[in-house]
Amino acid sequence: MQREYDVTIRWRTFPLHPDIPPSGMDYVAYFGGEGGWQAGAQQLGAMAEALGLPFEMPLVKYNSRRAEELTAWAVTNVPDMVEDLRTATFQAIWAEGRNNDDPDVLADVAASVGIPRGAAVEALEHGKGRAAVDEDWRESMTRGIRGVPVVFIGEQAIMGAQPWPVFAGTLDRAGVTRRGA
Repeated sequence: MQREYDVTIRWRTFPLHPDIPPSGMDYVAYFGGEGGWQAGAQQLGAMAEALGLPFEMPLVKYNSRRAEELTAWAVTNVPDMVEDLRTATFQAIWAEGRNNDDPDVLADVAASVGIPRGAAVEALEHGKGRAAVDEDWRESMTRGIRGVPVVFIGEQAIMGAQPWPVFAGTLDRAGVTRRGA
C-alpha cells in the first residue's frame, strides 16, 4: 500500500480472543476438529504464500495481549524498530509456533531485532503499552469490529483478507494520491 500510495498506516490492536488462558487454546478444537483445522491451515497458508510470508498453522493459539502491549510500547519508544518487531513477532507465532503470551519469548523476539532485551522485559513487567492497547480495544468495540483483519481507509472498512484490487479501488475512490502520479 505504501509502495503505491501516499498513505500513513496506523496499526491498531483488537481482542479477537481476549479470554485465551496462559496455557493457550487448542486450535484444532477451535476449528471444530482436525478437518476444520486442516481447512483453516490450507486457507491461511495459501494467503501467506501469496504474500510471500512464512506460515505454519499452530496447534495451540496463545493470547496476543502481551505482544500487543510490547508493540504499543515500541511505537513510542523505539519507533524505528516497530516494523521489524511486528515482522519478527509474526514469524515467531505463525512460522515457529512460539507462545506470544510468554514474556521471555517476547523479550527474545524484541532482542532479535535490536531492541534491548532489558527494556522489553521492563516494558512488559510494568505494562507500559497497556493504556494504548486498552484504547485500541475500546475503539474496536465502539466501531463494532468483530474479526480481523479490518482495514479502514478513511471511514470505509474493508473486512477480511481481501485481494489487492479491493484495497487499490478503495484508495482510489477515497482520493488517495498514487505515488509517481
